[in-house]
Amino acid sequence: MANRNRAERLERARDLLHVEAPDAIDQEESWEERCLRLTGRDPTLCPECHQGRMIRVEMLLPESISLEGIDSS
Repeated sequence: MANRNRAERLERARDLLHVEAPDAIDQEESWEERCLRLTGRDPTLCPECHQGRMIRVEMLLPESISLEGIDSS
């Protein structure tokens, strides 16, 4: 899939797989809109009450990453 022949190869692959090229509208969709369109589920709704909106309040780091011992000077 070198850049030189990418367009032709993608077109050929789509022909062989009988798949249409994505529309420009699809590329403007946010991940939330795409998830809702594909699955029928809104990923921003609370999984418990299905009414409230999910917002990030804290980001947890994996246990293997520790901020201790990092020199911030």
